[in-house]
Amino acid sequence: MAPALLWIALGAALATGVRLAVRVAHPGHLRPNDALTGVPTRAGGQRAVGSMRPGDAVAMVDLDGLKITNDSSGHAAGDAELIALARHLSDGVRRGDTVARWGGDEFVVVLRDGGDAAFAVVDRLRASSPTSFSAGVAVHRRGTPDDTLAEADAALLSAKRAGGSRVVPAPLRRS
Repeated sequence: MAPALLWIALGAALATGVRLAVRVAHPGHLRPNDALTGVPTRAGGQRAVGSMRPGDAVAMVDLDGLKITNDSSGHAAGDAELIALARHLSDGVRRGDTVARWGGDEFVVVLRDGGDAAFAVVDRLRASSPTSFSAGVAVHRRGTPDDTLAEADAALLSAKRAGGSRVVPAPLRRS
């Protein structure tokens, strides 16, 4: 074997070994979870939203008052609230449902076959939560999953504008 080909083969073998070592040492590399909360990242949430079928529901959840907590008690206290909310949401949904950190203080919750009961599920989670949150909930009936997510996001905005600490259902689409 020519010396150049030997070096190329050796380099390829080394690269494969490094990739394998990273996968073993850092399993999160294969299944990315948010480093702070432990729930899937936005990418995982987007996959869950993108795979919604009619009858599935999605909730956009926003932690109330995180900026105030961070400013008055420090970022460690704010982080503790994010962690507590992620754990509470994850513990309160069924196996097969998805809780993902969407960004900052927002989470997306996909409830498989949640249907019209999804509002009650999310409101029960809100009422029993260790920290205050607002949510918008939409049931995927037609259109794209992204359309349904946008409806949940608009309902979340309505909840925040109404003072927070509430769950607002998205209005039913006509057509």
